[in-house]
Amino acid sequence: MTRDELIRSLERRVKVIAFQLKRRLPKFVSVNELINEGWLGAIHAVDRWDPEGNAALGPFAGRRILGAMIDYLRRQKVGGRAKDLSVQLCALGAAINQESDTGEFRRAEAELTLNAIRQRADMTKRESEVYELSFIREMSNDELARELGIHVSRIPVIKKNVMKRLKAAASLSRT
Repeated sequence: MTRDELIRSLERRVKVIAFQLKRRLPKFVSVNELINEGWLGAIHAVDRWDPEGNAALGPFAGRRILGAMIDYLRRQKVGGRAKDLSVQLCALGAAINQESDTGEFRRAEAELTLNAIRQRADMTKRESEVYELSFIREMSNDELARELGIHVSRIPVIKKNVMKRLKAAASLSRT
């Protein structure tokens, strides 16, 4: 395949990643901007990909595409630095649900990363439930409140606590 054909073959992957990420971002973030950044990541991936290597193009490009989108969000200061971990967790959650050529490996890798952070975070049972339902199953606050049998006004408070714990756990893992 030519370079252009390889890039075009990533169209669905770029859009899937952009739409999965967009669901977890503020309304003012344009899905078209994410797709544009994803295309830049796809082009970079095709240029860097070694067909003789062990990695299939799809999963290899998926990381570059997602990375380009997250870099864009950081440059735009979407949510500020405190939200970086949230964006990364959303991306990992999207990776778990994403279809790929080597889906089992990618899924296992993302689950291991999420579980490692969760274990270090030492969350309460309620915080773990909110984390699972919010970040992995991507439920809205209303859905979370109904599922857990609590008032919807408690959900943002619990999410804030979860993010504090995850951020602390992630910073411990970097040292």
